[in-house]
Amino acid sequence: MPTKPQDYRIFSNSLDKLYQNPTSVTQQTIDRFYETSDYLEEDSKYENSSFSLSDFYKEKDKQIERIKVSSDDETLYGFQAPSWTPDWIKSGYNRSITGMSIKALNGEKIKEYDLNIMEDIGATIISMVQPVDLATGILGGGVGGFAARQALKTGTKEALKKGLSKTATNKLIANKLDDTVVKQILKNTPNKAIQVMTGAGIKENIARKAVEKAGPRVVQRALIEGAKGSAGLGFYQGLSTASYDKVTTGDIDEVKVLKETLKGMTLGAVTGASSPVVKSVLKNLNPLTQELASKAVETIEFGTLSPFLNGQDINPETLVESYIHAAGVVGGLTAQKRAYAFAKKGIKSIKEKQFDSPMDAETAARYILESELPNQPKKSKKTSRNLIESQEVFVNKYGTKFDNLKFSDSSKEVTLRNVKTRKVDKLNYDQFNDLLFRRQSKARTVAGLAKSRNKQILDIKDNLKVPDSRFKDYIDAVRLTEVDPKIKNKYSLNSLSGVERLKLLNEMRHEKRIADLSKSFSKAGWEGSLLPKQRFIDQVLPNLPKAYRQAKNRATTQLEVISFRDFDNYNVRELTLLGGYLQQLQSAGALKRGLFKKQALLDDAKKLADRLEDPNYANPKNKDLPDFKRVSEVRRILDKIWDDANSIGIDLGPKEEFYFPRMIKPEILKIFNSDIAKFGKDNPSLAFDSKGLAKTREFQELVAGYVRNNQFDEATIKSIKKIAGIADDAPEPKTRSEQRDANKRIAEAFDTFSKNITVQFSSKAKNLEFARKNIDIPKDFLERDARLVLARYAKQASSRIAEVENFGVKGERIYSRISALRKSAINARQEGNSNLSKRLENSAKTIDFLFKSATTRIELDPTYNYKSSFIKSFWNNVVDFEIGTKIGLGFATIPNLTQLSISTALRTGYYPLMRAMVKLSTDQEYRNLVKKSGSTNLSVFQQMHNLEPTDTFFGKFADVTTKLSGFQKINEFNQLISAAAAREWISSLRKTANGKSALLDVGFQTPRLLGGNRISRRQWAIETLKELGISDYKKPPTERQLIESMYRFSRDSQLQRNVLNEPLVTQDPRWRPFFLFKKFGYKQFNWVREQLDQEVSRGNLFPILRLGMAGMAGGEMVSYARDLLSTWISGDEIYDKNRYILPYLPKTMPFSDVGPEQFIDISQLTIDDYLDRFASVGAMGIVSDIVANENKIRALEFAFKPAVVQDFSKIWSAMTRTMQDTKTYGLGTAKRIPKYIAPITGTAPRRFLQRFETTGQRIEYVKRIKGLRLGEIRDAIIEGNSNKAVRIIEDYNRAFGSENPILYDDYDADAITKRLENRIKKRSYNIIRSNP
Repeated sequence: MPTKPQDYRIFSNSLDKLYQNPTSVTQQTIDRFYETSDYLEEDSKYENSSFSLSDFYKEKDKQIERIKVSSDDETLYGFQAPSWTPDWIKSGYNRSITGMSIKALNGEKIKEYDLNIMEDIGATIISMVQPVDLATGILGGGVGGFAARQALKTGTKEALKKGLSKTATNKLIANKLDDTVVKQILKNTPNKAIQVMTGAGIKENIARKAVEKAGPRVVQRALIEGAKGSAGLGFYQGLSTASYDKVTTGDIDEVKVLKETLKGMTLGAVTGASSPVVKSVLKNLNPLTQELASKAVETIEFGTLSPFLNGQDINPETLVESYIHAAGVVGGLTAQKRAYAFAKKGIKSIKEKQFDSPMDAETAARYILESELPNQPKKSKKTSRNLIESQEVFVNKYGTKFDNLKFSDSSKEVTLRNVKTRKVDKLNYDQFNDLLFRRQSKARTVAGLAKSRNKQILDIKDNLKVPDSRFKDYIDAVRLTEVDPKIKNKYSLNSLSGVERLKLLNEMRHEKRIADLSKSFSKAGWEGSLLPKQRFIDQVLPNLPKAYRQAKNRATTQLEVISFRDFDNYNVRELTLLGGYLQQLQSAGALKRGLFKKQALLDDAKKLADRLEDPNYANPKNKDLPDFKRVSEVRRILDKIWDDANSIGIDLGPKEEFYFPRMIKPEILKIFNSDIAKFGKDNPSLAFDSKGLAKTREFQELVAGYVRNNQFDEATIKSIKKIAGIADDAPEPKTRSEQRDANKRIAEAFDTFSKNITVQFSSKAKNLEFARKNIDIPKDFLERDARLVLARYAKQASSRIAEVENFGVKGERIYSRISALRKSAINARQEGNSNLSKRLENSAKTIDFLFKSATTRIELDPTYNYKSSFIKSFWNNVVDFEIGTKIGLGFATIPNLTQLSISTALRTGYYPLMRAMVKLSTDQEYRNLVKKSGSTNLSVFQQMHNLEPTDTFFGKFADVTTKLSGFQKINEFNQLISAAAAREWISSLRKTANGKSALLDVGFQTPRLLGGNRISRRQWAIETLKELGISDYKKPPTERQLIESMYRFSRDSQLQRNVLNEPLVTQDPRWRPFFLFKKFGYKQFNWVREQLDQEVSRGNLFPILRLGMAGMAGGEMVSYARDLLSTWISGDEIYDKNRYILPYLPKTMPFSDVGPEQFIDISQLTIDDYLDRFASVGAMGIVSDIVANENKIRALEFAFKPAVVQDFSKIWSAMTRTMQDTKTYGLGTAKRIPKYIAPITGTAPRRFLQRFETTGQRIEYVKRIKGLRLGEIRDAIIEGNSNKAVRIIEDYNRAFGSENPILYDDYDADAITKRLENRIKKRSYNIIRSNP
């Protein structure tokens, strides 16, 4: 009969052991091993069933004994007490469960030592602090304490409620503090419990009485400690007895183990319960005395009870021995507790360690408001304070509004701008005073205004508690003239002029802004929750590169944490606003699309644009005009957008009555931008940021020359002339004066033109404002398709509104934080603290980078882009090609169908998901509401590359293929359902949070001992709602809260673009192409990790069950569908090592029908099968499809080599192989080319091109696969895994058996022995090289 695989495994293991110590190997040893190899070979060849391995086993044991360096080499068996240590330590180690376990494994006996009294006590303590012993005692005690606490928790809570009024109880419950108070009572920390209650608004005397009545704390503590001691010592005693029996007798006496366990439980209960009682009696003594007394009592109890429980005769000698042993046991138990407490405290400190605060809240606030903002013109040097004060509106006595006030003490003038006309005026200080410029005051006289400002100044002074000495400094700082000698008190406010008083008020208002900002920082947790936690890896390796870390985990300062929240809020606000606007436009019929009647729909859209500008459609009397209702509704939406923007300070100019957004056609915009860039490149010395450039004669003549000599495109020239008011057929100027006038008009027109075009083409900050500016571009160049214009305008509006709300009109909130960090970094460097300086500078860089990434400014920042536009265009085309082929022409749509189960249901559960699906499919109003969340507005391209497809051939190719494959639609479908599932989940969570249980998600809970934080279902629901953005669970969420929560959940669960969840390096435009597709797996892994970590730590184990179910069921479906589609496309049987376990698939079903033999016993599945299934679902399945390689070693290459580089390698390989084939096959090479180019075309084309393989290529392919599988088969046999070997053979032969089957000769004894020899030789070569 053939040799069993386990025989080869024994032989392989023996050879491995032999070569561990090659210097001790004799020739006789080697001869014996090769004789064994011969026996194995003979056994296989001649079916010699009489051969026995008994001789081999004996020889193996002898050789292993011979080649062991020394039987005393302790390193072979783990830690043992070294020979130089005292006997009492060795004895303690031998007595421990750890020591006895190792002795049992090695078949060694326990050595006894003759010890004195103190040594015996020490040995007992040593035995109980070994690793396994510590874990045993802690685990047992943890289970016992957990059970006792749970039993007492309910009773204590009820007792607490009885001691409080209903109002006080409700205060605790409302603040979610009832469990916290009970916890403190059970921990014997009543003062902390009282402190928590008073913090909730309960009077201290009431709280103290309630806590005192909640239960006799000593009894409670005794019960808990008794339970912990009983379980801990009982478990330890039982395991210790079992280990001792195993070592000494080779067997375990269950009755004896049970008996010793019960003894241990009794002793543990008595001694554990006594400690709190003793400490209570001696509570007036110091803690050390209390501790020593309690240990003495425990020793007496243990030493006295132990002989009784063991059935020993009670006499002085017995008691002395028992007390000695008891002292050791009590000392050991105490050491265990201390070690556990120390380790727990250490782990907690590691987990909760925060970065040091680099500056206090007040300093941060001052730096933010007073530091110069970055990205400002050189002469400006503005601060946040300057921006705030320039935006303040003053009204004169005539009711005219002005802003941008600037005081010049040297000229005694005020510069200010008329809000309505935008005209800048200048007034001297006296005129300014006489005109009664005021902000809020209603004063009508100079005296009244002075009185009003005096009051404001003193109110702020009192509010800020500014000392008089400092207040005098403020007055001195603003004083411009000498004080009138008639005024007795020169620091009287009445001694100030009107302008001086206003400037003092401005100073006080500034100080108040600093104080208010500082208070807001403190309230938000400046020295607490806002301080980022230090990750463990940062504590161990602080200088480890963080390039691949999620951006949100890079924060080291409070300002980063605050900024990260703003980035998230900006994204959520932008997309939900956009969702609302688009949904309204869609409902109004402004975004009609369809596969048919495209020209009719386009004509309709252009008519809508014309009618929006037609005054007749603004008159309600003309309601009978065609399309009047739709035009009126769209106009209402545009007015709403204007109102939303204007209400937060965005300057859109006056509201136009017949407005339609002015947007230049993309193709014309490109021409304009190209001409502007060309002009700048031709004239690099010109300072385009100079305000007076258009007024210089040099510039005027230069621009006019470009226009007259047709150096610009015809469209550009036509536009410039129209802006300049020059007709296309206007004659050339005749006089020099006319020439200069024409040049001036052309230059000013070009200046206006270039600024507007640059903003529309590239600016991410003010494109909304410029979409409303009336630049006189020829109408032919403007986009008139209302569908495109309105959708784009809605996008610009939502982006700009969200930006101003979160970052300020000019981004000052973010820029001021960056400036504050940099200023603080400079101070730290000057003080010699280079580490802090570097940390602060990195924080500033991180905020700056993420701000640009979140707002897409990074796409135009030369710091993060290739200087050559050709290189940037090249990489964009490569990315579009990769998306089009690997996603659009791949099988990515199939695993994408399972994304809901692996991400959404993982968190929400299946009930909210199913409910959402039903509602979406049956309720149009519900569907519209979900769409308002904006969850479907993130495209496939944003998900993969952070950018929309380019307007090029490859961009259109990627867009078309991902649409036709269904990937875009499935992506949108997943986003929509996830948002709806979040809505349903929030509804269920609110019911649970309000005591109307709707969720059973926290059924099984992880004990605190295993890292869980056991909380009630209600508390779990409250905390989950907070994470979703619903802070007040009692009130129904507002529509904005609801749709923002829906969007946030859909975005993250469906792995959409979120700058905080991605590493910085993958957001850098220069490096982004090299991380294409890799973010799929990265995001999926992090999403699953975060959800499991969070939920399991709270005691919720259901997500683990859902993940397992989704992985198995989803992977099954994906594998089946992918194989079926591959077979249909290729026309061949596709080799797939995966096995199916679906019961409805008949056994031995041929692949040509549905796939390989699918149905197998689930017990035969290996870990690889489970991993393959998980790797097939959701985003991981998309990655698996892109890799699509039968060789796992090559597939691993995907993790370390960019997809674009892999494809370049494949292209190079195809070219070189084609050139080589030309020499052999000549013109016949053309038939072989499809096989070479197939790997870069995507899964579907690759499978289809298999139909065009030549016979020779097919033979080579099958031969290569056979070689790979044979190596796996032989290794499986050597490892003793016959099931795996048989499975590989069956799977291979099912696909290729008719072409090149695997036969017995391929894995007989000769083949296996040869593979073994090769493995051993390689290992021996390595040993020789390292030991010359």
